Formats: sequence, C-alpha cells, structure tokens
Amino acid sequence: AVTLTVSSAGTHTGDWDTGGVGDVLEFNTSINDINSGSLVGGAGMMQSSSGTQNFNGITTISTLLNVSGGIVNVNGTSTLNDLTIDSGTFGGTGTATVNGIYTWNGGTLLGSGSTTVSNLGQFHIGATTTKTLDGYSLVNDSSNAANQWVGAIGHGTSFNNNATLTNNGLLDIANTVALTISDLGVGTNRIVNTGTLTVNNTANFTAGVGFDNNGGTLDAQAGTIILTGGGNSTGGQYNANGTGLLRFDGGSHTITNGGFDGTGLIEVASGTVTMTGITTGTSGHLLLTNGTLNFDQAASINDLAINNGTFGGTGAATVNGIFTWNGGTLLGSGSTTVSNLGQFHI
Repeated sequence: AVTLTVSSAGTHTGDWDTGGVGDVLEFNTSINDINSGSLVGGAGMMQSSSGTQNFNGITTISTLLNVSGGIVNVNGTSTLNDLTIDSGTFGGTGTATVNGIYTWNGGTLLGSGSTTVSNLGQFHIGATTTKTLDGYSLVNDSSNAANQWVGAIGHGTSFNNNATLTNNGLLDIANTVALTISDLGVGTNRIVNTGTLTVNNTANFTAGVGFDNNGGTLDAQAGTIILTGGGNSTGGQYNANGTGLLRFDGGSHTITNGGFDGTGLIEVASGTVTMTGITTGTSGHLLLTNGTLNFDQAASINDLAINNGTFGGTGAATVNGIFTWNGGTLLGSGSTTVSNLGQFHI
C-alpha cells in the first residue's frame, strides 16, 4: 500500500487518483481548495487528517472519503461514493450527496449545508465517539435494510443551532445501551421522520430534541422510545409492539391526523399530547401516568388506563377495550364512552 501526503496549501481544478486498493491520498495540513470540475477517483482512499479541505463548485468523489481529523467543507455541490467521518469536522454551505455507504462514527457536522444519503446508499451512525450536529442538515433517503443508528456508553449525539436530522427512508436504532439525543439549546433542533424509524433492541432511545413525525411511522419494537422535546406532526403513526414502549415524557406534542397502534404500550408520562384531526389506527394500549392527553376530534381507542394527570379535550373518545380510571382528572368539553365491546373500571 502507498500513501501520498499533500502537506502544502493549494488551489486545484484537476483530477486526483487515489491509486489501488489500500492506497491513501492524505491531506494533513494547510488549506486546499478543490474547485469545480475536479474528479477524485481510483480504488484507494482520500483522507483528511488535519488542515482544511474545501470542495467548491461541482465536484465528484468516486472513491472513499475518510475524515479522521481537520475540516472538510462542501461549499458547492459534491457527489460522493462512500463517506466515513471518524473525527474532525465535516460540513460547509453546500450540498453533498452520498450514493454509497455513509458512516458517521464521530466528530462534528457543521454549517448551513446538508448531506443526503440517496436511495442508492446505506446510512450508518456508529457508536465510536461523541457526535455533534451543529446547524447542519443530515438526510437519509435510503430504505436499505442495513441502515442503523448504534449507541455506546458515554457517546451520545448533540444537536445545536437549528440542526435537523431527517429520515425519509428506513432507519433502525439498534442500541443495546441507552442512546440520548441532547438539545444544546440554541435554535430549533429537530428529528423529522417521513419514513420508518424503529427501535429494535433492549435499551432506551431518548429524543431530547423536537420530533416531527410527518406521514412516517415511529415503532418501538423492543426497548423504549422516549420523546422529551415536543413536536408538531401531521399524519404520523406512533406504534409500540411486543415488548416495546413508546413514552411521551415532556414538551408539547401536537399530532394531526395521526394515530397509535400496535400490541405494546404507549405512555404519556409528562408534557402535553394533543390529538387533532382524524385519529386513526388506535388499536394500541394507552397509559396516562402524568401530564396531559387531549383528543380534540373523535377517536376510537382500544385500551385506556388513566393513573394520574389529565385526560380530556373537546372531542369524543370511544374505548372498545379496557377503560381504567385509577386517578387524575377528566377535563374538557368532550366525552369518553366505553362501548358495548369494552370493559369499564374505576
């Protein structure tokens, strides 16, 4: 294997060849501007270990780009094959599209630009180190079955400065330890789901940022999904199946034309959840332990248990399974009816 190191600054418009498998084209210092028309090819790897590399204009990287340190900015439109970010900073003001394997193991995504993993790619967030999404937009358009987000002890992910992660495809959160998405408090930081986002392991996944489920499905198949940052969702489905638990645990959540479903448990533990519009697929098991759960339109519910908090709203809720009122307050101009299919317990 051969490593060619670029250790001086430059402005480039030509092509780069990374060589054969195992070869490395390394940028390790200074500032390099790789401008419109440049093509990075070959079977080797292009690596940034220090310094600043700016991709300006329209550029194509048909090999693996590895960011192990320094700063890599996409300030124009870049098309990439594989992209791995282990540390350092990746970002810029432009648009990066990844058609191969995208892996974010650590470091910071920074800037007003975006990275999109296309429907041809694979999307991975690894468990190696702490990560920060700072003002940047990260988008998954891939529905590849291998797409995963994995957590590790002490290595969470923080959002800041209007950062957004959008899932338009398929993403499985396969953590065996608790994974927390923290809001650093500047701007409106969000996860937006229009695809399918699942938790399919034994640990907690906590979204401390806003969560907007717009026409997508959030599914706790095992473990626990905890939503603490509020959200405004349209047409989203909130499911819990098997041993899975989906918990609203803070913030204000408005869900329009959405619903609850599945064989698991959906809990409101704090904050406010307001269901408006047509509520569909409410075959799940609802538990109110604290906070507020309002239905402001007609809704059909399977099981409903109220242990504390406030249940109500302006709509008419019909319970077709088991209704249990152990404590708390029923409040509002609406109504709850236990149908002839249900059971009534106070």
